[in-house]
Amino acid sequence: MNEDEAFELREEEYEGDNGNGDEEDYEYNDPTQWWISVVEECADGDDDSAGFNSEDELQSLPSDDDDGNGPSQKHREFNPKVHMENVKFVLKMEFASVALLREAIQTYFIQSEREYNYVFNNSQKLRVKCNGKGCPWILYARVLNDKSTFRINTLVDEHSCSQVFKNRHVAGGWLANNFLEQFRANPDMSYKQWKQLTCTTKYSYISEWRFYRAKKEAMKILEGSVRDQFVIVEDYCKQILATNPAVGVDGENSLYPIAYAIMEKENTEIWKWFVEILKEDLQVENPSKFTLMSDRQKGLENAMKALWDGAHVRYCVRHMHSNFKKDFPSLLLKQLLWAAARASTKEEFVKCMKAIKDVNESAYNWLMAKNASEWTRSHFDDSVKCDMVLNNMCESFNSAILEARDKVVVTLLEKIRFLLMVRFFKKRESVNKWRDGISKRIWDLLEKNKEVAKKCHTNRANAFNFQVTHETDGSFVVDLIALTCTCRKFEWNGLPCSHAVAAIWKRGLNVLDYVHDYYKKESFIHAYEGVVQPMPSPDKWPSSSNAPILPPPEYKLPGRPKKSRKREVDEPPTGATKSN
Repeated sequence: MNEDEAFELREEEYEGDNGNGDEEDYEYNDPTQWWISVVEECADGDDDSAGFNSEDELQSLPSDDDDGNGPSQKHREFNPKVHMENVKFVLKMEFASVALLREAIQTYFIQSEREYNYVFNNSQKLRVKCNGKGCPWILYARVLNDKSTFRINTLVDEHSCSQVFKNRHVAGGWLANNFLEQFRANPDMSYKQWKQLTCTTKYSYISEWRFYRAKKEAMKILEGSVRDQFVIVEDYCKQILATNPAVGVDGENSLYPIAYAIMEKENTEIWKWFVEILKEDLQVENPSKFTLMSDRQKGLENAMKALWDGAHVRYCVRHMHSNFKKDFPSLLLKQLLWAAARASTKEEFVKCMKAIKDVNESAYNWLMAKNASEWTRSHFDDSVKCDMVLNNMCESFNSAILEARDKVVVTLLEKIRFLLMVRFFKKRESVNKWRDGISKRIWDLLEKNKEVAKKCHTNRANAFNFQVTHETDGSFVVDLIALTCTCRKFEWNGLPCSHAVAAIWKRGLNVLDYVHDYYKKESFIHAYEGVVQPMPSPDKWPSSSNAPILPPPEYKLPGRPKKSRKREVDEPPTGATKSN
């Protein structure tokens, strides 16, 4: 049978078996979701909101770790967190799995108030068309070589049909997930109340049977089943017992040049020369106080091991993924790798790695062979106050000196010196515009935490220890003496996380008093107090009687010299933002 002769499949045939299933097939709900309801019940009636100050808002520092979702990349990735709210398909759009593509199709047709049928729907290819009579809308996608990623190869994004009022695709599971917050706010919602809630929307026609099925699914997510709760009883008991006896970053989270050199080529010998002088110049006595980050260039790696023993080492996750995808090109694995890299706690990291293992055990083993402290935030040292997983600040420096890189040596060095002279001056002047002793960039990051902290419910254990519960992320423990939170973001950045902000508000204290000195005006001024001195022209220089230095032998490589680094296919273009 060819594709044109294929029979049609109704969407419900692929919703999966909703039977009870065997014990081995039971899927336990994430306890983070339903634990919130438990905490809300325990905290009911505690309305102590003393200390809330809308002027005191803080947010932890994000790394600029765009992982390939730039607006101009060749194949656009479908990000469910961004694109599911208003689904729009484009040609060559890629989906991490066929399940995600099916979910997007269902959501698109619900949003556009139309129905659809599958022509093909399997692990290799998917063809779907609008159910409207004579409507030309059609989408065709196939699996890529990684056997999981689906790409749209054909798309006719045009409807000639009219909208439908009673959409058969609005299933109970879809309603449960999309009205989860309404069910959370009113767990005893009746069908009559549902009708009142949705009377002006397209969901008012939902039958009573479908409403109660959606409510049951929502309550299972929000409150957990008996089986879900029993599975963590032992862990809960244990927790009760345990809790009841070269380039740097400045205070504005910007690049801070420390040292640079012109090298004949990159190898171990030359890198050893550079890092040894750097260590001597910085008067390093205890390398463990330093964190060095690189793209895992072999010569640099060898030099650091030999001369900076004890220093914390990080490797750029983007470069690591470039090597990873040679063996594991799956889009799903890429997304899971980045989730593991951004995991804030060791428990979250273990969960992410299990997800990778479930998809591909060889990929899991590849990553487990790496030292976790070198690439995932969950294992970073707290004393560093930096959570960056990319070395793209080096890209920024390379971009700034791009026009100078192919110049003769003195011209190159002078252009860099001039750039740094102007930069240091502007940095010193910028503090005059700072608000409350911190920079606008840091202030803006901190301000973002206002809305997050407002969604937290805070309970005291004593004067400085708090249990803080976010409405979707679960409970966290904040210690305002140790300056810690179990999300670990407080320790990473030296900025109170949203949970710490909520705890500080609870005590009626000033959030800015808990910002690390690294970000304060005094530290910033001290960092940039050194002046890169201006340089007179060569005719004003004193002459030297020493023999002139001769240039090294010239090595000509085949082809035209490249100014910029060759970007990976899935990297965002220069200047791309994270808005897409």
